Amino acid sequence: MHDDLDLISKQLNRPLMTSAVAVRSCDCGFPMVTRNEPLTNEGRPFPTLYWLTCPALRTAVARIEAAGGLRRFELALSREPRMRAALTASEQDYKKNRALIGDHKTVCHKDVGIAGSSDPMRLKCLHAHVADYLATGINPVGKRVLGETGIPVSCNRCSAL
Repeated sequence: MHDDLDLISKQLNRPLMTSAVAVRSCDCGFPMVTRNEPLTNEGRPFPTLYWLTCPALRTAVARIEAAGGLRRFELALSREPRMRAALTASEQDYKKNRALIGDHKTVCHKDVGIAGSSDPMRLKCLHAHVADYLATGINPVGKRVLGETGIPVSCNRCSAL
């Protein structure tokens, strides 16, 4: 089997900035989403609890963002009360899960939500919402984005890393 942390660094094409553990894998068995500590390796705040590492999925989500996806999903949130309520519940779950790890009292970004956002209706990063959904099954924005991209099936792309 592969070393998850080494592979995750290769998936991201950079060293990890914080301690992380894979919490979701693809159907080929490679890490897809990590859960991160709230502080970087240098002791600075790291506001993102879940990180999308799958290269194929990151590329697909980037295409949606580049095509105006952040604004499009913000509009959906403004028009759909159920989606807003579900995202609020997802943000509460995110903050609760984040508070359970690390020395949370030392983190100045402890009250921020998904992707470091202070306002859940102002989206900052669809990748973070997809990662949150894949880790928890709750996030409605991540669920919809994933509905547009789909989870890569048997792409085996990470075997070459």
